[in-house]
Amino acid sequence: MDSADPVSYREAIAHLRFGQKWSDVVDEELRSLAEYSTWDYVTLEDVPAGVTPISSKWVFKTKELPGGGIR
Repeated sequence: MDSADPVSYREAIAHLRFGQKWSDVVDEELRSLAEYSTWDYVTLEDVPAGVTPISSKWVFKTKELPGGGIR
């Protein structure tokens, strides 16, 4: 691998070698989440008093194949 894994979306899509791939993977994941209705985007104004919504974040991890390639 030519560099450490990105720690943010902005860093991922700015990656010189894999930026487009990271962007494509994020788009694919968002489509899948929407298709299966696994989450709802809410603003803090929409959350009832006393309720704490569950947050999320992207984790970018380069996966190396057994033969040495990258997936």
